[in-house]
Amino acid sequence: MGLTCEDLIAGWRALRAVGDVPLVVHSSLSRLGEVYGGAATVVQSLLAVTPTLVVPAFRNAPMGAVAACVEAMPSALLSSHPIVPVAAVGRDAAAVVRSQPLAFALGRESPFDVLHSLDGQILLIGVDHTRNSFLHHCEALTPSPRLQKRVIGPDLVVDDVAGDYGRFFPVVGREFEEAFGIEPRKVGAAECRLIPMRPFREFAVRRLTELLASA
Repeated sequence: MGLTCEDLIAGWRALRAVGDVPLVVHSSLSRLGEVYGGAATVVQSLLAVTPTLVVPAFRNAPMGAVAACVEAMPSALLSSHPIVPVAAVGRDAAAVVRSQPLAFALGRESPFDVLHSLDGQILLIGVDHTRNSFLHHCEALTPSPRLQKRVIGPDLVVDDVAGDYGRFFPVVGREFEEAFGIEPRKVGAAECRLIPMRPFREFAVRRLTELLASA
């Protein structure tokens, strides 16, 4: 039997993903199981529990169905980066996407920095911390992040944080969940986690600094 919008809302509320703060969502629609109405129903349910919904709209990675649905909404706003923008809808969308640096695109003065200042939360739906792009933001704040050259155009190459490829991000995410008593919950068939940005950033910057120094 498939999931309705009301079923999903009840699931997000059980996770305490409800309040007056933005919600950044990383998701796998297929992990939820059958959802009546598909990605559009998931988005509708999320907008019922948050005033501002944000998703990664990265051009260098496959975009999930939920993220694509958000970006396609007539009211959606897209940040300015040509490769790693975010899409946002709702009350704080304009503030979230107002600026994004070309270099260290997810670091300081990025949409994720704004979301942190707004006390945002991260909702992982059927995915783990390998998909948690907020950890790239955290690594950008460390003293010695791993670096890559990002080609923006034929005459513009900038520095940015390199990929983690499952090395440190799952460790940091798991340790944070253990330290802060965060328990995954099932919504439909998907294991889901709600991560508060402010304590997570403080924890992740410290632990990534330690892990990177010992690598």
